[in-house]
Amino acid sequence: MNPTIYINIFTAVVLFILGILLITGLLAAHINFEMRIIFGIIFLSYGIFRTVNVYSKIKLRKQENKLEEMKKARENLFKDE
Repeated sequence: MNPTIYINIFTAVVLFILGILLITGLLAAHINFEMRIIFGIIFLSYGIFRTVNVYSKIKLRKQENKLEEMKKARENLFKDE
């Protein structure tokens, strides 16, 4: 897999966990409640967005690989004739 995929997965997990920690109040408890909830929702949402983005990139890469394999197989089939 591409190293950027690993970085995106790591970022998504960290942002998701940070959002949960902010919402539950385990992190930055000294910040007022409304700001903590707002930032927690933002980080949580962005973590989910990054997860969906990574999943779509992985899926697209698999489709591109299958398409390349099909092209190679078609070329080999026509070469053999």
